[in-house]
Amino acid sequence: MVSNYSTAYCRALVAASPKDMLTDYGHPKFRTTLNSDELARMQREMETLQKELANHEDTYGQNFLNLVIVRGYLSKLLDNGRVVRFLSANHSDILDTFQQIVESTSLEG
Repeated sequence: MVSNYSTAYCRALVAASPKDMLTDYGHPKFRTTLNSDELARMQREMETLQKELANHEDTYGQNFLNLVIVRGYLSKLLDNGRVVRFLSANHSDILDTFQQIVESTSLEG
C-alpha cells in the first residue's frame, strides 16, 4: 500500500471512526460538521468497504497464482505447432488472445 492519503480523506476517516477506536478522543484537532445520522452512515459505509477490501485481498493471491499457472500452460500449448495450426485455421480469435496472454511481460500491471 502506498500510504499516500489526502488530508480530507484522513479527516473523513477520523470523523467516521467510533470514539472508542480513537486514542485521544477528548481533544479533537478539528471540528466535524457531521450530524449523528451522517456519521452513522459513514461508519456503515466504511465497514462495508473494509469487508469488501478484505474479500478482494483474500482472493487476489489465489487469482494471481491461477493466472501464472494458466500463462505457463498456454505457453507450452502454443509451443506445439499442431495446436497453433489448428487454432489458426479454426479459432484465430482464441489464438490471438492466448498469444497476448503468453506474450504479456508483466502480470502485475
